[in-house]
Amino acid sequence: SPSIILGEISGYGFDSDRVAFDLILQADAGFMSMNGTPESGPVKMPVAFIDLFAAHQMKQGLLEALLEQKENPGAYHVHVSLFDAAVASLANQATNYLIAGHVPQRMGSKHPNIAPYGELFPTKDNRQLTLAIGSDKQFEKLSNYFQLDIFQKFPTNQSRVENREEIECILTSVIKEKNAAEIERDLIQLNIPVAVINDLEQLFKKEETQQLLLENEAGKRVKTVAYSIQKA
Repeated sequence: SPSIILGEISGYGFDSDRVAFDLILQADAGFMSMNGTPESGPVKMPVAFIDLFAAHQMKQGLLEALLEQKENPGAYHVHVSLFDAAVASLANQATNYLIAGHVPQRMGSKHPNIAPYGELFPTKDNRQLTLAIGSDKQFEKLSNYFQLDIFQKFPTNQSRVENREEIECILTSVIKEKNAAEIERDLIQLNIPVAVINDLEQLFKKEETQQLLLENEAGKRVKTVAYSIQKA
């Protein structure tokens, strides 16, 4: 058809017949080398993210082709490989290497350039929560909430990254004295990025997830379309 838009996803491009599965791309494109802890060894991400990354790249390409077709009618071929999608998704980790020569190491959930960010803190009621402190103001409010002087001691992100283990120890000592829901509620009110670690049972009991569920005679499943479109 002269107006067809063909979308095609390959593993390693048209010049390669290498068999590609999400796990293989996670290994080959560096994700597994960064995922996990120093003790765990390389770990696969628990969802097929490379497949999802490629799907979103394809969606963007199809939309661009559709817009281009309105100005320049004709058939279009949109292609993305799993490998290209994986490498394009390395984001700040790739930047750290390409600019500074830093090869990312496994460090659990911790962010390589921000602290405290990704540390896991046990609470009084045996839950765990994590923080994503992205600004000095957020760290100051966190320090004040727990009645600590750590903001005065570590007022900049650079100082916090350099002393993240000491900060983690201090925060651990105060967070373990409170219940998870209390801390989460209070910090959310202070606009401090925080979340209790939920498993899927806990997630799907949350009120805000109910609108993302579909149910039929086969049971429940989660929607795969999360956006909404409304005419302004």
